[in-house]
Amino acid sequence: MVERRSLIWLIVPLLLLLFGIASAQQNTSSGITHNDVVRACPIAATRSEPGVVQTGEARILTVFGSGFSETTAVRLSGYGILTTTLVNTGAVTAEIPANVPPGNYNVRIVDPSCGTIDYPQPDKLRLIVNFAPLPTATFAEFEIPTPFPGAPSLIARNFSTSPQTIPPGGTVILLFDVFNQGNRTAEGVSASLDSGGSFLSAGGQLTTVLPDVLPGGTVTVALTAIAAQTAEPGPASIPVTINYRDFNGEAYSAKATLSVTIERVVESTQLILSRYQISPDPVLPGKPVTVKVTVNNTGNTTALQALLRVSGEGVLLAGQQGDSFPLADLLPGAAATLDLPLIVKPDAKAGPQSQPF
Repeated sequence: MVERRSLIWLIVPLLLLLFGIASAQQNTSSGITHNDVVRACPIAATRSEPGVVQTGEARILTVFGSGFSETTAVRLSGYGILTTTLVNTGAVTAEIPANVPPGNYNVRIVDPSCGTIDYPQPDKLRLIVNFAPLPTATFAEFEIPTPFPGAPSLIARNFSTSPQTIPPGGTVILLFDVFNQGNRTAEGVSASLDSGGSFLSAGGQLTTVLPDVLPGGTVTVALTAIAAQTAEPGPASIPVTINYRDFNGEAYSAKATLSVTIERVVESTQLILSRYQISPDPVLPGKPVTVKVTVNNTGNTTALQALLRVSGEGVLLAGQQGDSFPLADLLPGAAATLDLPLIVKPDAKAGPQSQPF
C-alpha cells in the first residue's frame, strides 16, 4: 500500500511537468510571448499637407489620420522613409529633405506593429516637388553721364533785302545769316515771318526749315515776303522768328527784324482798249456794223462809272443805242467787253480808216 502511494506521488509531478512543456511549445510555435505589445488596427491616413514644395528647401510634411503610434513612419513612394515625429494618434510630422528630386510622390504610412493601413482618399496624400526657380538676373545700373552745361544760342546778322524799295503788294526777298554763338548744336531750326503784320509769306510757305547749326556755325536764310496792298509808304519793319531746340528737346526762339521801304504810289485809273472785232468785215458805206471791244483798267485804283463814247470824227456813227456805252465800275486789272451797234458813214471812202473812241 505504501509502495502504491509512493508511485502516485512520482507520477503526478511527472504529468504536470509534461503538460507545462507542451504548453510552452504550443505558445512558442504561435509566436506570441507574454512580452509582446498588442495594439488596435487598422491605421488610417486621410490627408497630408503641404501639397507642393520646391527642391533646395527643407520642409515639414504633416499627415493626418487615426491610429498613429511611436512606431508609425511616413514614406514617400519612390524616395524612401522620412524622419517622423508623433504628434498624437491623429497626426504625425515628417522632415522633407532639401535634396528630394523633383517629381510627384504618393504619401504612405508604414508601421511594423500593424500591417493594415487604410487610405480612404489617396488623392489627398500626394506631394509635388518642383524645381527651384532660377535666380533673378541682375544688371549693373548704367549711370547716364552728366552733360556739361551749355545751350545753343542763335542770332541773325548780315541783313539785306532785294529790292530795297517796293510798292504796296510788291514782293521782297529777305536775306540774313543765322549764327550759333552758343556751345551746343541748335537742332530743328526754322525761320518764319511773324503773322499780323503788313507782310505775308510768298507761295503760302509759312515756315522755312533750316539745317542744324553747330556751335560757331552759320546758315544763310532767304525768305520771300509780299507787302500788303494797305502797307503805308515809308520804311517798314519785317519781323522774323527763329525757332530751335537742343539735344534734350528744350525749345528756344530768337527774333530778328528786317526793313524795306514802301514807295508812295499815286492812285489813278487807266483804261485802254485792248481788243476789238468788227462784223461784218469789210463794211459798206451807210450800212450797220457791230464793233466788239474789250476795255482794261491798268491803273491802281477802281474806275468808277466808266463810260465808252464813240467820237463822231471817224467813219462810224451812232446807231439806235446812241454813241455812249456804260462800263460800270472797273477794279484795277479788271476788263469789260461790249458790243457796239454803229452805222458806217454814207460817204466813207474805201480802204482802212481810223476810228477814235
